[in-house]
Amino acid sequence: MKKIWITASLLAFFFCGQAWADLTWKTLKELKLEREPLGVATSADGKSVFILLKGEIAVYSVPGNNIEKKIPVEKEFDSITYSPGLHALVLTGRGSKSLKILKLQDIHQVDVSGLPFTGPENAPVTVAVFSDYQCPYCARLEPILKELQEKFPEEVRVVHKTYPLQSHRFALKAAQTALAAREQGKFREIHEKLHENHRVLNDEKIAEIARGLGLDMEKLNRDRNSPSVQSIISRDFNEGRRIGIRGIPTVLINGRIAERYGLAELEAMVEEELKGKHE
Repeated sequence: MKKIWITASLLAFFFCGQAWADLTWKTLKELKLEREPLGVATSADGKSVFILLKGEIAVYSVPGNNIEKKIPVEKEFDSITYSPGLHALVLTGRGSKSLKILKLQDIHQVDVSGLPFTGPENAPVTVAVFSDYQCPYCARLEPILKELQEKFPEEVRVVHKTYPLQSHRFALKAAQTALAAREQGKFREIHEKLHENHRVLNDEKIAEIARGLGLDMEKLNRDRNSPSVQSIISRDFNEGRRIGIRGIPTVLINGRIAERYGLAELEAMVEEELKGKHE
């Protein structure tokens, strides 16, 4: 048996001048497995533990204290790591000299109740869009969303969620105005006009657009500051922060965040949802 000797002088070299605290521990969770684990990896947020078993990955939810999903994989893989940058699992098989990267996609629960939308209310695919009326990229997305619904007229519902940025001075007032205009049946019209004029929005322009649509301005001003409008804007903003929105627009298709907003990419995601297949 090999022994390792640590002399006092070596200890002094490593530890001299360092303050040490005592250590304690407690069991956070304990899980009994049916089979021997081959490897374990943890997500960046610490909420999921990926347990590699022979032929599958058991996804353990730390908050839920349960196995929430099982991902089938080839039996040749016997090692697993997590890549935070890719949000992916990397599998290797020493015996077979194999490597596989599994891209993970979170499915977020977003509240779309009470929000303006276009398309069938009970459509199988919900496209939730976080946007800002002063954002040029949000304005460019609008015709793409229209084309998407033209291709899937019975299958896609587009729900509009507000996410006004603080750096856009008039975005919040525009969002309040759009939601207030819905009370007069003019959401779609003012939504389009606000996006069309995103470069020149200010208080006067917002009022001009509203008057041009024949809105009752007294009612509009009253509804704009109503508790229901403020509640929707606050809810959408807090949801955006919870799911980790990094920029706008952000598009979620049945809870999955789209990585690209071209028509072809969005169509592909819709077709995956209709087929019930995520790859």
